[in-house]
Amino acid sequence: MYDSTDDKIIVSKDIDKKANIASITKLMTVLVTLDKIDNVDQEVTITREELSKVPYDAFRIGFKADEKVTYSDLIYATLIPSAGDAASVLASKTYGSTNKCVEAMNNKAKELGLTKTHFGDVIGLDDDNTYSTVTDVLNLLKHVMKDEKFTEFFKTRYTIISGDRELQASYIHYSEIANVTLSNIVAGKTGYTDRAGLCFAFVFNQYGHTYYAVTLGAPVENLKYYKNMVDANSIIQYINDNYEYRTVLAQGDIYNKIKVKNSNIKEYNVTVREDVNILLSVDEDKNKVISKSTVPRELSPSYKKGDKLGTITYYYNGKELASVDVYLEEDINFSLLGFMESNSTLTLAIVLLIIVIGSIVAMLIVKNGHKKVVK
Repeated sequence: MYDSTDDKIIVSKDIDKKANIASITKLMTVLVTLDKIDNVDQEVTITREELSKVPYDAFRIGFKADEKVTYSDLIYATLIPSAGDAASVLASKTYGSTNKCVEAMNNKAKELGLTKTHFGDVIGLDDDNTYSTVTDVLNLLKHVMKDEKFTEFFKTRYTIISGDRELQASYIHYSEIANVTLSNIVAGKTGYTDRAGLCFAFVFNQYGHTYYAVTLGAPVENLKYYKNMVDANSIIQYINDNYEYRTVLAQGDIYNKIKVKNSNIKEYNVTVREDVNILLSVDEDKNKVISKSTVPRELSPSYKKGDKLGTITYYYNGKELASVDVYLEEDINFSLLGFMESNSTLTLAIVLLIIVIGSIVAMLIVKNGHKKVVK
């Protein structure tokens, strides 16, 4: 389990052990075929020859020869219910043959640095030439989640494609059978073969953080238990049991006060527009959380409403936990009285100067008056 928000692995086991990954393979199948598709809404016709090359033991959604479908239909059917006929046709349509698509998949694996991964087909059937590791699958998952075109399909939970076929993400169906709730999963790809066991690569949100998780090789004692779903539930529950979400600064709460110069406002209350939340493990000491601010120590009428004043950042043992920008929420207007109060020394000097000048002027007037009397 990897926390992408904090860029760290939370828990791991046997992450570099070679393993079969079953239909998680289809993540790479879709990734490389998307590279060859300019318009996902383009319509294509499925041929009898393409269907004849779908392995007999692959799950099929039931496409027919001469059926017209779009590339979107094929991609959705490959990712959502994990249809082998969709993956095979998609590969043939984009690369001319499944073998050439497999070659592209292995080249892409090298390009992404998946050094312990190799693909033998586009579906993920049991094959000595198809294998990977938890680490490599995690890195593949990270990559596809950065691809907007890919995630548009990958995040889809329900859809209807050609032939009025209703598709539901396999993990939703399996989690219902396993009687676990996985509502905070953003995207996921299941896999199952006799050799690979039950697998799952998925992304979920919890407490404002985004997590990537990969489980391989869950035992297949009885498919109705779907232990890969139970594993996913355990992973999510681990976050609930071992971490707590805490609001360190609520919207509208005063962080500190800033002195204001040359205005009728003497102090400005620094607040934030949204709650600032941090995630701590139960073992971490809340009292060690500190904050630092780049907000100025003094304001003046040169600042205008809406100006960014700076940033408040929270740390734990030197690690940044959260940050929020601070903005000026009201205008600061110039005030003569405020100017005099803010610049008391200057004001006193000006007053004294006026007194001195006034005294000199008075003395000159008196002196000139005496001269006139003498004449």
